Amino acid sequence: MIRYTIIKYMKKILYILITLLIIVITILVYLSSMSDSDPQIDEPTTFPQDSVVIPNPQSATFALKGTTGTIEVRNFFTDPLTKMDPVNVGHYQLGAFIDPTFVGSSDKSYYIEYIASTQYFIISLQSEPVSRARQDAEQFLLRHLDVTEDQLCNLNYMISVPARFNLQYAGQSLGFSFCPGAVTLQ
Repeated sequence: MIRYTIIKYMKKILYILITLLIIVITILVYLSSMSDSDPQIDEPTTFPQDSVVIPNPQSATFALKGTTGTIEVRNFFTDPLTKMDPVNVGHYQLGAFIDPTFVGSSDKSYYIEYIASTQYFIISLQSEPVSRARQDAEQFLLRHLDVTEDQLCNLNYMISVPARFNLQYAGQSLGFSFCPGAVTLQ
């Protein structure tokens, strides 16, 4: 008798569990079909097209948009020390080139990338002492852009250092050493 009661009780629990399982599966199928019918998935994603400013190769100079006006710079696109970034379309590497297939560190103390669509320079300091790397990058840009220190300060740019080279200055925009607001490096 007790055995019969236990079996009857077990059957009820089994029916309840099967019913709950069917309900959960039904809810999951319903939610899955709702997300598949989202109309935004069928629409293609479009991104804004930036206008890329690349000077005429015959021109010796061109105007860059600066923070307080335009700056006349040497046409660095014709310089053999300027190369197209092999990965990022519209980006150019100045002075030091990063090969995306090379695993290892560069022998340059800095890396400069120019983004043509925004006329923005990204300078990454790649060695210690960081102050020396910044000086090297500054001197390179002063020579290759043929600008003054004041004009260099007017560029749209950021100077940073990766954490693997210096934790103290990582995550900061350091600025050129001679510009107002520049971080003083030790």
